[in-house]
Amino acid sequence: MFLDKTTEAIAHFVGLFDVTTEAARLRKSFNEFTAKQQHDRDPSHADSHPVSLNAALDLEDFDPGVLYLPQPSQLVRVVHDTTVTYRPLPTKSARIADHDAEATRSLHAAHVSRSGHGQLDPQGSIATLIHQEAVLSDDDYASVGNHGLIFHQIGDPDAQLAQLVDAAHDLSPLWGLDATGATDNTAALADFIDNVTVMLRDFAAHHQSVEADDFSLFVSSDPLGQSFVNGVAVTDDLPKLDDYLKTKPDDADDDNALPSSIRLGGDTPSTAASATGSTAYGGAQADSSVDASTGGNTLVNTAQIANQWTAAHVMAAVGDYHQLDAIIQINVFADQDAIGSMLHGLNGWQLDNSDPTQAFNIAMFKQTDLGPQHAVNLPAPGQFPSQWAITTLHGDLTIMAWVEQLAFMSDSDIAVLSSSGYKTTVTTGDNMQLNDVFLQQIGHFFDLIIVGGSIYDANIIHQMNVLLDNDLVGGVDGFQTNSQFQLSTQGNLLWNQATIHNMHGAGVEALPNAYGQAAANFAAGNESLPAGVMNDPMFAGMAGLRVLYVTGDFLNLNYIKQTNILGDSDQIALAMDQAKADANAHWTVSTGNNQVINLAGITDVDYSGKIYAGGHTYSDAMLVQAELVSSKPSFGLADPDHLVNEAVAFLQDNAVTSPSDHWNDSFAKPTIADHHGAVDPMHSMLS
Repeated sequence: MFLDKTTEAIAHFVGLFDVTTEAARLRKSFNEFTAKQQHDRDPSHADSHPVSLNAALDLEDFDPGVLYLPQPSQLVRVVHDTTVTYRPLPTKSARIADHDAEATRSLHAAHVSRSGHGQLDPQGSIATLIHQEAVLSDDDYASVGNHGLIFHQIGDPDAQLAQLVDAAHDLSPLWGLDATGATDNTAALADFIDNVTVMLRDFAAHHQSVEADDFSLFVSSDPLGQSFVNGVAVTDDLPKLDDYLKTKPDDADDDNALPSSIRLGGDTPSTAASATGSTAYGGAQADSSVDASTGGNTLVNTAQIANQWTAAHVMAAVGDYHQLDAIIQINVFADQDAIGSMLHGLNGWQLDNSDPTQAFNIAMFKQTDLGPQHAVNLPAPGQFPSQWAITTLHGDLTIMAWVEQLAFMSDSDIAVLSSSGYKTTVTTGDNMQLNDVFLQQIGHFFDLIIVGGSIYDANIIHQMNVLLDNDLVGGVDGFQTNSQFQLSTQGNLLWNQATIHNMHGAGVEALPNAYGQAAANFAAGNESLPAGVMNDPMFAGMAGLRVLYVTGDFLNLNYIKQTNILGDSDQIALAMDQAKADANAHWTVSTGNNQVINLAGITDVDYSGKIYAGGHTYSDAMLVQAELVSSKPSFGLADPDHLVNEAVAFLQDNAVTSPSDHWNDSFAKPTIADHHGAVDPMHSMLS
C-alpha cells in the first residue's frame, strides 16, 4: 500500500521509536543479567554458615609410668700447690709513709738476698710529642640588596697580618725553636735546654723593661713564687677569664662547653647555615632593619701537663744540676678602624666603643715545698733502713712532654649592604677554633735516685697572640638613613695565661761523700750503699729503700708552645637600594668582638726532700711579657667614604653575572667542590 509522504514519515518515526524503546529495554535486562553473573562469581557474596567446633578433649603429657630420679653430683676437692719465694723484712714495726703504700708493696714483693739488697723492675723513659693545628680561611664576599654595585678590596690585609707576625717574632727570645733536631736523642735534648738557657740570659742582658702607650716589655729574672699581670707583680686575686668573655645568652644550657666550663661565642644571638625568612602580606608592615656582624671569632688553645713520672725523697747527681723555668707571653694587635665622615652626619649615628680591645698577659710561678715539715703521717724518727732494693737503668732517663698548638684564621670579609624595607641579618664571622690537650704522666716513686751524669729539669711555656682588626666602614654617594645607626668596631680580647707549679724540696746542696761513694760502687757493679746514705735523716723511720740508679743523664723537659693568629680586617660599603630605597631602616653593624685565648699549665713533681749535685748548679727562671699595639693606619689619611666610592663599580647588564666575578685577585673564588655540604659559601644568614 502506498502512503503519502506525511503518513510515511510518521510511520517511520513510530517504528524508530519502537526499536529504540525495545533496545533500551533489552540493554537494561542485559546489564542486570551481567551484574548478577559478576555477583555470583564474587566469593564475598556467597552464602556462608558459621561452623561451630567443640572438641571436649584435654590432652595430657606422655606418662610412660617409669619412676626415675637422677644421681646426685659429687664434688672432688682438688688443691694446687704453688711454691713462692717470699722473704719479708725482718721487722714489723718499721713502715714507710702512707703516700708510698704502693711502692712499699713493691718493695716487700721484691726478692731480698742475704746481703741486704734486691732488684726492682727498671724504670723506663717516656717521650710525648703533640702537635695540634687548626687553620681556617673564611674570607667572605656579601652583597645584600638591589644596589647594583660590586666592591673591590682595598689594600692587602694578608701583608699587614704578616707584618704583625714578624713584629711578634722579634719580641720573642725563643721564636724559631721547634722539635726538629731537639728531640732526636738525649744529647740533643740536653743541648736544647742549655741553648734555651743561654738565649734567655742573653735576652735579659740586652733588653730592659719598657712601658709606653703602644709598647710594653717586662723582663724578670727572679719571678719564682710570684704572680704577674701585664708586667706588674700582684698579690691579690688574678683576673678571671669568665669576667671578660663574650658570652652568649643562649649558651647557658649548652652541654658542649669548653674546659673549665668556659662559654665562648660571638656577639650575635644566633646564626644559621642557610638563608631563611618570610614575608607577611596584609596588616601592619614590620620595621625594616639591617643587622650585620663580620667579627665574633674565637680562637682557643688549652694545654695542661702533669708530670709525676719519676720522683724521689732524695736525688743525687754526680754531675751538674740544670733547672730552668720560663714563661714567654706576647700580645700583638692592630685595631685602627676607618669610619667614613658621611656616617657621622646621620641623624641616629652612634659609635659604640664602650668595650675597647683588651690584652692580658697573666703568669704565675708557684712553688710547693714537699719537705718533711709538710709531710703527713711520717714515721717516727730514730730508726734507719737496713734493706734496699735497686733498679738500674743503663743510659739516660728521659721524661719529655712537648706540646705545640697553632690556631690560624683569616676572616677578612667584604660586604656591600643596602636596605629594601625588610629585616635583614648578615653573619659572616662567628667562627671558632679549639685546640685542647691534657697530659698526665704517672710513673713510680723512689726513695733515692742516683744519677751518674747530670740532671736537666726544664719547664717552658711560650704563648703568642696576633690580631689584625683594621676595619673600614664607609658610605656610597647618596646613602642616608633617618633611623638609628649603631656601629661597633672594637671589643676584642687577647688573653695569655700560664702557670708553672713546681713541687719539690728546699733546694740543691753539694754531693756528700757517702753519695759519691754509692755512685762509684754502682758504676763498678757493686750494689752496696754506704752507711752515710742509710743514715741520712731524710730516710729516718723507713723500713727499706727503693733505689733507682741511672748510669747516664736524667732529663726532664715540659714544653708548651701556643700561637693564635687572627686576621679580621673587614670592609663594608653602605648603599641605597635601587629598586626600593629605604631611608628609615635601623642599622646595626659590628666588626669586632674577636677573642684569642691561650691557657697553659705545667705541674712538675720532682723530689720531696733534697737534691745533691757533685758539679755546678744552674738554676734559672725567666718571665717575658710583651705587648705591641700597632698605631699605623691601614688606609692612610684618606676619607673612607672616598676610598669606598673609588672601590665600588656599577654592574652592567652584559658585563658580569655575579659580584663574585669581580673579587680581588687575592681572594679565592669559591666553587661547589670547595664547600662540602654547605650551600652558602659565605656561611651567612640572610632573612
